[in-house]
Amino acid sequence: MNKKNNLLFFVAIIIAFISLLSIGFLLGSIYQQRQDQKDECGVSDKTHTVTISRESFHPKNITATRCDKLVFYNQDDRRHSVVFGTFENHLPYGEFITEYLLPKERISLKLFKTGVYLFHDHTSKDLKGQLTIESE
Repeated sequence: MNKKNNLLFFVAIIIAFISLLSIGFLLGSIYQQRQDQKDECGVSDKTHTVTISRESFHPKNITATRCDKLVFYNQDDRRHSVVFGTFENHLPYGEFITEYLLPKERISLKLFKTGVYLFHDHTSKDLKGQLTIESE
């Protein structure tokens, strides 16, 4: 009986190892696809800047082309939190999830994925905007 338990334990270890290896391979493939999407953009000289104040994002609606750059600039004297998605449901855009911007601070990101994306300031339900990224 002891040999049988040892064999089952050994088989379980092998299955766990193969499972972890498969998951690692899958995650690595997903990461590489995202990197390839970003890398194929190359260098773009088009930048869209969204300024943040207590009252609004300016502009509230941005239309950009894939591979452009987007900059959020906090021109306010207080901290803001830029998040994609709705106020209740945050969605990442690539590696961009939530950024806290101190006064006069800016953050930029490469626009590599087309689509329509909502964004908002998580410190204020009234500050929201929309980003449309079109293909080239």
